[in-house]
Amino acid sequence: MLFVKSHLKFHSVLHAFLSACAVSIAGQMSSRSLIPALVLPALILLFYSVYRFFGHSATPGSSAASGHEIVSFDLVSLLFAACFCAYGRKRYTGSFRSPLFKAAALGIVFAGMFLLARVLLLLLFSLLPGDTKDKAAAAPAGSPLREFVRKHIAGITFVLCVLFDLPYFLYEYPGIISPDGVNQIMQIVGVSPWSNHHPVAHTLVISLFYHLGRLFTEDISTAISFYTLFQMLFLAFCCSVAMRTIRQFSRRLCVLIPCMLFFSVLPFMNVFSVYVLKDSFFSGVFLLFCCSLLRLLQDCGESIRKSITGWIVFGILSFSICLLRSNGWYAFLVMAPFLIAGMKGQRKKLLLTILPVILLAGILRGPVMRAAGVRQPDTIESLCVPLQQVSRVLADKKEISEEQKELLSQVVDLDAVPALYNAGFADNMKELVRAGHEEYLDGHKAEFFRLWLDLGRRYPGIYLSALADLTEGYWFPENNYETVTIDGIFGNDIGLSWQPKLGGPFVKFKEISLKLGTFVPVYSLLWSAGTYTWLLVICAALLLEMNKTRAAGQKGLLLFLPCFALLLTLFIAVPSASEFRYELPVVMASPLFIVFTYKGGIPCGYSLKK
Repeated sequence: MLFVKSHLKFHSVLHAFLSACAVSIAGQMSSRSLIPALVLPALILLFYSVYRFFGHSATPGSSAASGHEIVSFDLVSLLFAACFCAYGRKRYTGSFRSPLFKAAALGIVFAGMFLLARVLLLLLFSLLPGDTKDKAAAAPAGSPLREFVRKHIAGITFVLCVLFDLPYFLYEYPGIISPDGVNQIMQIVGVSPWSNHHPVAHTLVISLFYHLGRLFTEDISTAISFYTLFQMLFLAFCCSVAMRTIRQFSRRLCVLIPCMLFFSVLPFMNVFSVYVLKDSFFSGVFLLFCCSLLRLLQDCGESIRKSITGWIVFGILSFSICLLRSNGWYAFLVMAPFLIAGMKGQRKKLLLTILPVILLAGILRGPVMRAAGVRQPDTIESLCVPLQQVSRVLADKKEISEEQKELLSQVVDLDAVPALYNAGFADNMKELVRAGHEEYLDGHKAEFFRLWLDLGRRYPGIYLSALADLTEGYWFPENNYETVTIDGIFGNDIGLSWQPKLGGPFVKFKEISLKLGTFVPVYSLLWSAGTYTWLLVICAALLLEMNKTRAAGQKGLLLFLPCFALLLTLFIAVPSASEFRYELPVVMASPLFIVFTYKGGIPCGYSLKK
């Protein structure tokens, strides 16, 4: 026994030391800095405690399910360490000239972060409740106030969302309208031709409330405020539905109240509620879609009438997902086969729902829009990643053949690429193509595809760097970019103007609340899209390990499919940059899948034998 303890201590010290070295290098600390020296003892205790709890693979009689032998945790830790090194590779090796020392620094950071991530996952796994039965459900009734909050949590969430959103609505009246929103409104009033670059379905929703407003006023700004108010109420409704769904898994106020505050109090949620933007509306629909999918996954033998209603709602939301964003359409196509494969007892119903949705959405997006004269997004809009990769080769002045130069010069001015290329923003290159001869690209897609493949074969490192730089905001929380700093209305010629109805102390409060998201530790991570990507990955790994032998829980893993499919579309075809708003659907769904994971994917009172 003494040997085992000594064995564990040795590994604990070694792993903790590597992690402390990784922290020191990543933080660019001096070798004489006191921070690693102070952190090291805490890490030793952490590693020793976790390893002692789970046992060690080298100890006699250890089971195959020992905590640090969990394959999914190892994979997640490897992925995190790789992302950590990829994001800060230049910073970690900047003080070294020798390739050997650079490789050693990256190796230490990789090993230390892998070990630290893995032990933290094991710690988190050990803290999760082994019994999925909700204690609040079995305990005697609490105070009347507590019971009232539990019972009416959905309604309270709706009211709180509206109360906290309302000042932003009055201050930003008639709403925050970016160039995208102005373009949609110009389509509505007949100044610009209709285009599916910004989804026609969302433009039609804006049009409906705009024309409703015009029944009461001639002022275009006031008329648009009708849509902004609708969007604010709609998102509040979506959040209330999510809270009602979350209550199925936990009735504990220590779980319900943080989720409620996330939906209602966080400043960026308030800003997006009055932001006239396809991403805001789509995020609300996406949240409802996740709630509807979860209801089908947790089918507890409900009445036929309720079952039919649930499938109709799921079908309507699926159809909306396909029409309200282009990447929503592609994400739905990606997730559909996995849903059909995973929902074994409901495949017929699923096929009868999904196939008509795909068929109808495909017809509307294609033949119907073409017949109606609706312009489709140009080719380059969906080629941001390949465009950035080829542009990176040109910007780095790598060698390419004369034939390839000739082909590229038919589309863009090659001399302008190095000056305009921005590693984290694809719009510069898109506009350069549009200013050139994009029609040549449309007519010679096969040649350009072969060029892209050939350059990728010759310069794989550059391609990976271009992809990482463009998408890093989605996969690394430390990425520093501004979130919801936009105000007012973009300049236009159709009479839209910013008309604040609230000022004074609120302006200062708004400025402070938004700035807190840039420098407050831990809290500021909530303002990073990459945080929610990792929460999704970690929750999926935890739920997988919690439900290895429980079919009902394994089926619940399908809840993560919509979020993963949506993220996949962002990684493959980034709209322009890794902006927070593009991942807003995953952000809004995060309380749902976090609580779902915490409870093991099993709702209150649900029997796994059913």
